[in-house]
Amino acid sequence: MRPPARRRNPRGRATVWRYPGPWLRTPPSCRVVQCEILWCRCGARPRTPPTLPSQQTGPHRAKRPPPPGTVMFRRAGLVKAPSPTHRHPGHVPSPGTSRGNRGASMNTRSVRGVVAVAASLCALAGITACNVESDSDTAKSGASASAAAAKDLKVGWSTIYLTPSWMQQTLRMLKADVDKLKAAGKVSSFKTFNANGDTSQQISQIRAMIQQKYDVILVDAGSSTALNPALEQAVAAGITVVAFDSLPTSKKVIRVGTDQKAWGSMMAEWLAKKLNGKGSIIAMNGPAGVAVSEDRWSGAETVFKKYPDIKIVSNVHSEYNLAPAAQAFASAYSANPTIDGVFSQGGALSAAALQTLIKQDKKLVPVTGENYNGFLKMWQSKQKKGFSSLATAQPNYLAVIAMEAAVAKEEGVSVPQDITVPLPEITDDNLSEYVKTDQPDDSYPINELPQSEIDKLIGK
Repeated sequence: MRPPARRRNPRGRATVWRYPGPWLRTPPSCRVVQCEILWCRCGARPRTPPTLPSQQTGPHRAKRPPPPGTVMFRRAGLVKAPSPTHRHPGHVPSPGTSRGNRGASMNTRSVRGVVAVAASLCALAGITACNVESDSDTAKSGASASAAAAKDLKVGWSTIYLTPSWMQQTLRMLKADVDKLKAAGKVSSFKTFNANGDTSQQISQIRAMIQQKYDVILVDAGSSTALNPALEQAVAAGITVVAFDSLPTSKKVIRVGTDQKAWGSMMAEWLAKKLNGKGSIIAMNGPAGVAVSEDRWSGAETVFKKYPDIKIVSNVHSEYNLAPAAQAFASAYSANPTIDGVFSQGGALSAAALQTLIKQDKKLVPVTGENYNGFLKMWQSKQKKGFSSLATAQPNYLAVIAMEAAVAKEEGVSVPQDITVPLPEITDDNLSEYVKTDQPDDSYPINELPQSEIDKLIGK
């Protein structure tokens, strides 16, 4: 640090010290502590406007107490008045003022000068410390701004595919909720982006929504990891991103779903006990690489490893649709005609397996399932012949919860990062409560979740 330069005051009354600081040239006793500006009662002031605290360097940031007799301007209030005995090398007495009365007059002038200059600095430099709002007022104004931003939201849904009937039913349920939000003035537009099973296409569509400045992006992920960079880019751009059903691993997006590993382990445990811990089974899984399918199988595989006498003779991957699933199961079954059970992690997959067994008049081995109405109907019709199953459901209202969570987030609600929806259990005893004989086979009967329950899940 260079020593202060000394030169003679033009008036000849005192020595003036010019301190060569990096940006603030004041006498050594004048300090800037964080965002607080200390003014000498002699009237010494910075020659250039103060910078933000993060830009301040040098000794002016030192957290030392102010010298006696300084006036400190902090948060629009004077904390300490000057002492009439204050001295430093740069202090220049005002001519014509006696020592006896100079203290009071200097005090008044200094205070007025400080307030005037500080007010100007607040207006021009925007110093944070000059903000006189209380923390509660700031929080309230921030919440109001968030609530206002929840009007006329531009919403997009990125899905890996729309072919499965579950997706079609989900889309219908989601559109019904969007219509309700439009009527309330909270949503202005809604568009679906179908990637047709192509993860690269889904990534491109998400990035297109970022460029088009969507307010909300809903996601049904085609990959648990590949979409993460694009989704995190959307979050960084200020977009509310909510994933549901098939979830990415990114912790920066809100995720709404069921516990898929628990789904798989629940089905596998039931089947293993039904077979008394031994036998040959065919595993019917969803498309390879899809997060839902991978997680369900991960949970099931953990259980099957505990039963070494259970042999998985074929592990089949298929779309969650009846026609391709029936073809895939028929091929696996023809190669392995002697089986004791079927692990299936999707309703259409279960219906395809059971349908094939019925058509070929084969032994009706246990098949795990889902709330696919066609499967539920066949299950009910074969109960008297000894067929048994355990099914659960991936509720379509996950999409509604995701939509409501996104709107709540835009309104300033503290929405949980992970929202886990409980898995229902459909058994031989309560099957009649779920099966709908008057509805199509490719529907997924499930009672709608009351708004009060949705509000609890999203933290309202």
